[in-house]
Formats: sequence, structure tokens, C-alpha cells
Amino acid sequence: MVVPPDAAVPVVKAVLPLSLRLALHISPPPAKAAWSRWKQGAKCFGLPLGHTCILLPQQFNERQEAVFAHRDVACSQHLQNLFLRMGFREDAHWSVKHVDPRQGLPDELARQHNLVSLCGPAYNPFVRDLLRSPGFLKDVHYYENGRRDSREFLWRNRAYHWNDTTDYALVAIKRNRRAPGRRIIIIFGLRDIGTFAAGCVFALKEYRSLRQEASGRFGSSLGEIEFLLRVDHTPDRSHVTDVRLATEEDGSPLRQPGADAAIVEPDGRALARIYESLRQHPRPIILSDVLHQFTFQPDGSVEMLEEYTLTAEARDLVYVGKTVGGSPEVQALEAVRFNAQVVNGVGEVVALPAENRPDSKRFLLFPIPPVLPGKTAPRIRMTSTWPNGAQALARIGGTDDYTFSISPYIAAPVDSVRVVFRFRDPDARYSVREQFEVALQRQQSIHDYERPFEHTLLNVEKGQRISFAVQRVG
Repeated sequence: MVVPPDAAVPVVKAVLPLSLRLALHISPPPAKAAWSRWKQGAKCFGLPLGHTCILLPQQFNERQEAVFAHRDVACSQHLQNLFLRMGFREDAHWSVKHVDPRQGLPDELARQHNLVSLCGPAYNPFVRDLLRSPGFLKDVHYYENGRRDSREFLWRNRAYHWNDTTDYALVAIKRNRRAPGRRIIIIFGLRDIGTFAAGCVFALKEYRSLRQEASGRFGSSLGEIEFLLRVDHTPDRSHVTDVRLATEEDGSPLRQPGADAAIVEPDGRALARIYESLRQHPRPIILSDVLHQFTFQPDGSVEMLEEYTLTAEARDLVYVGKTVGGSPEVQALEAVRFNAQVVNGVGEVVALPAENRPDSKRFLLFPIPPVLPGKTAPRIRMTSTWPNGAQALARIGGTDDYTFSISPYIAAPVDSVRVVFRFRDPDARYSVREQFEVALQRQQSIHDYERPFEHTLLNVEKGQRISFAVQRVG
């Protein structure tokens, strides 16, 4: 058991991980050393060449004076002391940027530097924007509805909450898709003690074995990683007593599809009948800024994401329907891993399965509280996975169609519909061709891991069917 030093005591002597030391040198490391780090799983924790900026968020007291959480400062100090001990010069090789939670991060900063971002979305607008960016986090998700006690991580259909003696923290290392060759690292816990412990795991040599374990279990071949840490501490949060990788046994079951599947009656199918009854008396809705994203995984599964801002047109909106479908047939409802959440706005969404067919799954979504006309509109995100949904693309020349329709119950045309196809197999190439009914242009383009397909339609009418043909070409 390894325990990080407490934030209130002097920072202990620490040494940068080998990959971090070498990566921050002006010249690149030898190929042999780079290959050795690759084999050891250390690539995930190395930074590429270039200036590194530590983002330290400010908070404001009742007099609107800028203050800093002491554990966030201690976490930042670990990194600063490490850089200084290794001879790296402040400003020349690294710097600290104080982030105002009321303002966004300057665009040029995000495009020019490696970023190490501390603290969660409550005080860090950069992290807040990243978590709202579809596809930034693949496995771990963060949820809160504006109250501190509602904060939780979601991972593998389990929820991870903090309590009097336990916190959870996320470490995610991703390529910066806006700046080739740069990386983004986010480190934050549900509370400040989790952030501090996660920063120690990232920076201190005492946690080298834990980093290697995380790399082996969760690291990708491209050096990206995201994982949850369980942080045990004393009830007064003065000391951390243990840090380890979180397990599924640490979480609690989600109030979502798998556990709720038994609600659908085997014979009467009560929710299916309710679903059909509600369809006969629809309430008009207004959808805006719609996103449909399809992510093709190397194992042949397709991850689907739909996101929109939902507005009530004239009457209170208490439910919306959602159908997920695909091929080949999937028997188990929980296999599609359907999840719905509010990513911007007040409240939450409760999803109940209404019908389970081999080729489609229907869900009823209940916003809590209901969406009221003229009030702040929540932004809702729905995610699901269709196993083997891209099996037709396993071979070169294979083709498949991916289709969705705009709701027939919208009260006005959708202002914009953005469609994104992402491909996670680094060795494959694909062509994407528009083939929907009212396409302004029928174009075919080549895409791969580095080049996702994106297309935006404007003023889309209700009921419009939108379809794309995807073919593997390499």
C-alpha cells in the first residue's frame, strides 16, 4: 500500500517518470529508449515535445477575491518541483496558467501547448468543455446536476459516489485533436482530496507500479488512457490512507437499462403498450443543435451517440421516445448499454425500456423535472452500443448503410444536424457517401483514425430520413 504525502506537509522528493523526463528534453529520445518505454506501457504517461502548461483553476470568495484550493495548489506544486529538479526552466519549458472559471481557455493556448489540467468541471471551464465534447472520454463519464453531493463517475454500468472515507478520481491522457503532436491530460476527483491523490499517482515515483498496471489494463496503442482511482482517506480528509485502481465492485448499479429490463412484463408488455399509447397523443417538441455520432471500434461494434437541446413547444414535456436498432440481431436488452443523461442544464433523465426486439430496442425517457415552455432547455445525450454492428466492414470492400430519421413530432425544422463518423482501427481506411433524400451534394471521401467524417445539415424538416453508405477501402 502506497500513501501519498499530505498536502499540508512539505512536498517529498520525487522523480519524473522516465518517459516524462525524456519527452521534455529539447531533442527526442533515441529510438531504442522509445521502444523500451512502449513495451513497458510507459508511453501513456509521457508528454510529447513542446511547452507544457499546467492549468490551475481559481475560485472566488464572497469578496470576489481569487483564491485556490490548497490541495489543487499542492498537486500543481508536485509537477512544478519535478520540472525544476530535472533542470527544466519555467517559462522556457513549462508554465502555470491560472484559469478563471467565469471565462473560457484562450484558443491559442489550447492549440499550442501540452495541457495538464487540474480540478473538475465545477471550477475548471476547460474540463467542463472537454466533458461536453462527444467522444473525448470513451469509457468513464462524469455526472452532476449542480449539487456537490450529486457528483459521480459512471464506468461499466456502475456509479461511483464519494462518501466520508472514500473519493474517486479520473486520470485521462488524450491526444489534442486541435493540435497535432500535443496532448491533453485531465486530473480531477469528485472532491479536492481525490484530485490531489490522482496528481500524486501521475507524478511521483512511488506510484510507478500503479501507472504500469493502469497502462497494461487501460492504455491504447496510441498512448491514450483513461482510468478511475479509488482514494481512501480519514474521515476529516486530512490524510490519504490508500490509492488503487477502482474496480466494478466499488461501484453501485446504475438505475438504467440492465436492471430495469425486468420492468417489461413477459406477457402483457405494459411499458410497450404505454409507449404506443403515448405515440397516439404526441406533444410537439423543438430540437436544436442535433448531433449524431457513429464510432466504429476494432472489435466490430458500433457506438452510437445522439445529442440535442430539447425545448417544450407549448405544453409541459414529460417524456420523449428513443429507438435503437441495428444488425445483426441482439437478444439481450442490456447488451446495447443504453444510457441517457443531461449534459447541460438542470435535472436528470430516467430511461425505462419499453420494448425489446432482436433488431431494435425502445426506451421512454422522462426528464426530471419536466421540460417547461419558455424555461431553460436541457441538453440530452443518449449513448448505446450495437455489438458487431460493423461486421460488414471487417473485410476490404465491405459496405453497410447507417440511417436515422428526424422526429416527426418536431414543431419547427431543426436548425442544424451534425453527423460524425469516427473510426478507431488505426490500420483501416473507409469511404463515406451521402445517400439521403435531400442531400445538397453527393460526395464520397476517404477517412480513417486521424480523419473522421463530419457533415452538417441546416434547417432539417421533420421526418426526414438521413442515410450514409460506409465502405472499407483499405
